[in-house]
Amino acid sequence: MFTMDLSSAFLHLLQICLHAPKENEMGASKYMKQPPAYVIKMVHRYLNIPVFMYCRLFVLPFIVWYSALFESQGWLTQMDFALFQGIGNILYLFFNTLIAIVLLLNLVLFQRLLYHPKVQSILDEEAKEILVQQVLQEEEDEAMQELENDKLLYHGTSTVNCELMNDVGLSFEETLLSLPQMDHAESPPTAYTL
Repeated sequence: MFTMDLSSAFLHLLQICLHAPKENEMGASKYMKQPPAYVIKMVHRYLNIPVFMYCRLFVLPFIVWYSALFESQGWLTQMDFALFQGIGNILYLFFNTLIAIVLLLNLVLFQRLLYHPKVQSILDEEAKEILVQQVLQEEEDEAMQELENDKLLYHGTSTVNCELMNDVGLSFEETLLSLPQMDHAESPPTAYTL
């Protein structure tokens, strides 16, 4: 009984995480809003599933049902003598049938817990966001690399040209004024003619 309550408490925790309002929804406060996807993933995969498996798929069949099948024979025969003949067999059949039905329902619930649609949609959204962030980061890195290459190319040619113009005897201001204005779409010139 306590293990079923423990499993139910973790299932309720998952339901709270899933059905809390999102930040942009009405009713969302700073204290009660939907946690990030990694928290839902941790609650689902590392708390709910192991506790559910232990409490409902280990304790119930291997401890409770074992007790009902084999260790209950003594008190069932005493009930036969106390009440009427055959009540022990009726109770034995009734309780074992109920435990079998509960175990089958737990297997169905376990399958539904593993493939919970809301958890899957939240994790899919997180995966899409991560993929978009990676693509944007790669594009930004490529743009920064192109900008660095353009800067190196421009600075390299302008330094060489300034040195050449200084050899000719022009001042720094005259050198800057003599450099052509660059358009970002065209590549920088590689040499200046004097």
